[in-house]
Amino acid sequence: MTATPRPPLEATRVGEALCLYRPDSGALALLNRAGRERFEVLGQDLPEVAPLLRAFAPEAIRADYSAPTGRAAIDITVGFGSGIRLQCHEPWLAGLLAAVLAPLRDDNEDVGVPGHSNIKQGLLLNPTPALPPQGGGRGPVGMATAPSPPTAPSPPPLRGSVRVGRCGKSSASNPAGITLMVAREQAAGTYAIWRDGTPLTGGIGHAGIRRRVLVEVAMTLAAPNRPAAILHASAVGMGGGAVLLVGRSGAGKSTLTAALVAAGAQYLGDDLIPLGPDGGHILPFPTALSVKSGAWAEVARDFPELEHQPIHRRGGADVRYLALPLPASMEPMRVRAVIFTSYEPGSGCVARPVTPEEAFALLVDAGSEIMAGTPSARPLARLTEGKPLIHFNYGITRNICDAIFALAAAQ
Repeated sequence: MTATPRPPLEATRVGEALCLYRPDSGALALLNRAGRERFEVLGQDLPEVAPLLRAFAPEAIRADYSAPTGRAAIDITVGFGSGIRLQCHEPWLAGLLAAVLAPLRDDNEDVGVPGHSNIKQGLLLNPTPALPPQGGGRGPVGMATAPSPPTAPSPPPLRGSVRVGRCGKSSASNPAGITLMVAREQAAGTYAIWRDGTPLTGGIGHAGIRRRVLVEVAMTLAAPNRPAAILHASAVGMGGGAVLLVGRSGAGKSTLTAALVAAGAQYLGDDLIPLGPDGGHILPFPTALSVKSGAWAEVARDFPELEHQPIHRRGGADVRYLALPLPASMEPMRVRAVIFTSYEPGSGCVARPVTPEEAFALLVDAGSEIMAGTPSARPLARLTEGKPLIHFNYGITRNICDAIFALAAAQ
């Protein structure tokens, strides 16, 4: 009897630990030192590895739904030069996407959104909150310790250079770029994404569709540099390199990012940051900064224009989007340090070093996703090598800003 072949399993050393990753399913596990030593002897016969080896049938990309027709709620070009044409047919989502992608707009037309006066250069001018519909559906797709459907392969590279600033209006046909369409699946009440009219993914709940669209935009714009992952992080530039701010939603990343930019750092992106294939560089993705209501007063002290931005409802919270100055270059930037943040009002600023294996676990726990066409956990592991990895527990933003600038100056 022919033995059933075992699935592919990538083993990557991370500090004293070992990362085991299944490229076909996206399942991932991190073995501590004792587990690593046992794996080096037993290999895939190690009992703890059994959950990673379970049979997995990839979820087929459904083709039983057609690309939407008719006028979209927004129809904008994102990127510089040959970018992405984004069409969204869901009004509440259109308002969110237009606001967050405003700094990356490559056109200058007003875009009508039902329920709003208009959108000019991606910013809603009517401050009426845009509320998502109620309903179920899957949440954001991320890395997990249980098998999950594989991510779609990276899109083909775009042609031409990427520039910062408005580079003139792209033609309506967008001949050199890619068209992404987003709409609700009428039968299921969930959402689907099409690329150039071909179904890309579907069955996404309203809690996850914003992130999934932005991930597709980020991966497409960064495609010439073959991004290996999307980090759930913010990024600023200082001293010729990038500092990553990592944490779960609500960890204060956006508020801290705004404070660092106000103090002189360069804004590189908020929430979603593409990681280069070498694991040592990130690619700027400077969308508008997402600021939750609890931080409006603090951020508005440095950026008073925030008070005039419309209010959106996202994930049960009121948010405003703030367009910060674009970086001088959209070229890959070397990562100088990775900062993990925990905000506790009233506390001091306490820093502690983080081991590579802890940093890797925190990156995954925060919601980072392996996204490459040939998926591998190795670039994410390399991100934890050869640079400061620091966890800050803080309660006063000014204090942690001073600590981060001092850390960057010492490198």
